This record gives sequence, structure tokens and C-alpha cells, in this order.
Amino acid sequence: MKSAIIVRERVCQDIELRTDKVLRELGYPEPPLSLDDVRALLDLDRGYFSSSEDGLLQSTISRLKRGGRQILRRPTLLIDAIAKFDLRALYLPDRKHILIDDSLPEPKHRWLEAHEIGHDLLPWHHEMLMGDDEVTPTASTHDKMEAQANYAAGSLLFLGNRFREDCKQLQPSIANAKLLAKRYGNSFTTTLWRMVEYCGEKKPILAAIGRLPFLSSGPDAFRHLIPSAAFNNLFEIPSAEGLLCGIRTYCHRGNRGPLGDGELVITDRNGNRHLFDFETFSNTYDTLTLGVHRCSVATTVAVLQPNA
Repeated sequence: MKSAIIVRERVCQDIELRTDKVLRELGYPEPPLSLDDVRALLDLDRGYFSSSEDGLLQSTISRLKRGGRQILRRPTLLIDAIAKFDLRALYLPDRKHILIDDSLPEPKHRWLEAHEIGHDLLPWHHEMLMGDDEVTPTASTHDKMEAQANYAAGSLLFLGNRFREDCKQLQPSIANAKLLAKRYGNSFTTTLWRMVEYCGEKKPILAAIGRLPFLSSGPDAFRHLIPSAAFNNLFEIPSAEGLLCGIRTYCHRGNRGPLGDGELVITDRNGNRHLFDFETFSNTYDTLTLGVHRCSVATTVAVLQPNA
């Protein structure tokens, strides 16, 4: 399980300046954003590879061309990297080329493409992505780069301040995340994540993405825990076991649609207890949980303990 990395405010501002420039040059389009238009503006190519079969992967990579010319002199190095790091998409900065694994479900392609466009927009990423051993990022640096590319992807797909303004008109909830996902043409999961970022700038919010609560256990129950900036300022991230136990107190054993809602209490770093409204929803391949701060309380309903 990974807790989402909070991108520093100064870096967020830098990223937003770069993504806003793209949106401005596109005439601040209405949602949903066309990534074809973004790639044309930035002179980017997009291709696909398949990681499902080694022979097909090698054949696909070897055929990659830009302007009629082979884009990779040593395609086997890229093939080895895809296999070693289990890559689902990548960006080749020296070739202005994005590659997406076409064995993944198509709804995931949009976010992956926007993520790689994010790497293109952030020049300090380019040297790290070139594969030079002398500048290969550490694991922590890599995670920060991925978080920054995700932030850039969100800034593009959710049209900068347009989504932030929409969020201001709505309460953070599963139902409103679904509404905005349809409006912006993005996945439910990425929309919920972005809603946490924007609605949670001043309000403590915690989201979780994982498996069905009664079919999972331990630290692998969640792929991601997503704290808002305000949550991160006041609270430690709850342990996976504690959060899962809390979710089970209100969830039923369904496998699709709303799974339940309830009240849980989280203790802040100063030992004060706070009441959160939680709800959980399954779209069959992800189970999404959203917890929104309501108020401070003197008694507990269920207490989620932070990681040791």
C-alpha cells in the first residue's frame, strides 16, 4: 500500500503555470479535454506496446517510428526496462514519444497518456527519464516525480481551476465524484482523487482505493491511501488494518455499487478526536472509500490508530 505523496505548494504552482499555458493556447476548452489536441500542440507522438507476449512486445517496439524514421536505436534496452519495472506507460523525452500498454483496459489509457504528457511538461524530469545511470533517480525521487506527473495530468484533464471551481459548488461525496467524472470524461477513481486534492485544501479528507473490504486483509487491503493537504497537516495516516476494521463496521458484502456509509473517529496528532463521515463504493475493479471531516468529538464511535 502506498500513501499518496503531497506535492509541495511551490511545485504545484509551477506545474499549474505550465498546464495553464497549454489550456490557454487551446482556448480554455470545455470539458472533456481532447488529448489529441494537447499532443498536437506539444508535438508529441503516441504509440502502443503490448506487455502480454514477449514476441509481440519486441515486434511492436521495433516498429516504432517518428516521421518515417526509427525512433529507437537499441529497442532491446526499452524491452528489458518494461519487463523489469512492469511499466504500463512511458515517455521518451528525446523522441517526444509516449508509449501505452494496449493490454490494459481502454478506460485507463486516458490517465496514463495525460501522466506521460505531464512528464513532458516538466523539464526537470527529462534527464531522469533518459536512462543515464549517473542521474537515475532514487526510489524516493522517482515517487516524487510520479506524484508531480500525476498532478500535471490532473491539472490538464480537470482543466485547471475549472474543476476547482466546480468542486467549490459541491460537497465532497461519492455521488458528486461520479457526476464530475461524467462531465470531465475521466475515470471515477481519478476524479475522486482530484476531488480530495481540491476539496481537501482546507478540509480534512481521507480516501482509500483498494479491494472489497470483506475479501481483503492486512496492509495489502488498499493500493492507495489519499490524504488531503488539510488532513496531512493534522493527522497521521491510519493503519491499513485499523481503517479496514472501521470500514467493515458499516459495509455490507456486496460487490458492486454503494456498499454502505457510517461514522468513524480519527485521533489527530494532539490526541483530539474528530468525527468523519465515511462512504464506500465498488465499481467492480476498484473499491473506493471517502471520509470527510464533520466535527471534533468528545467520545468515540470507532478509533483508527495511526501507523507505528
